[in-house]
Amino acid sequence: MKYLLVLLALVGLYCWAQQPGKPLPAGKPAPAGVTVSPEIYPFPPEFKAPIREYQYESDQLEIENQTLLLKVEKNKERQRELLDAIKQVAFNFASQRKINLDTVDLDPKEVRFIPKPVK
Repeated sequence: MKYLLVLLALVGLYCWAQQPGKPLPAGKPAPAGVTVSPEIYPFPPEFKAPIREYQYESDQLEIENQTLLLKVEKNKERQRELLDAIKQVAFNFASQRKINLDTVDLDPKEVRFIPKPVK
C-alpha cells in the first residue's frame, strides 16, 4: 500500500511537471530579446529527502530485478543444456541396444523407454 501511494505521488508529480507554463498577461508582452521561463518550485529538504530515499530504494529494486532476470535466463539456458544431455544419453543407450526410437518414448520419471501410444 505504501508503494502504491508513493507511485501515485510520483505519477502526480510527473503529470504536474508536464503542464505548460503560465501564459503572460495579455496586457504587456515580453520585451524583445527577453525569454520568459516557467516558474520553478524547488522542493525543500524535508520533502526532497523522502523522495530521494524512495528513488534510491526503487533503483535498488530495479537492479535486483534485472539481476534476477539475468539469473533466470542463465538457468533456462542451463536447463536446455541439461535436457540436450539427457537426450544424448538416451540416444546413446538406444543406439547401443539397437532400440528403434520411432516406437518408444523416454519416461523421465522412471528413466526408461516405454512404447509410444498408438494413434
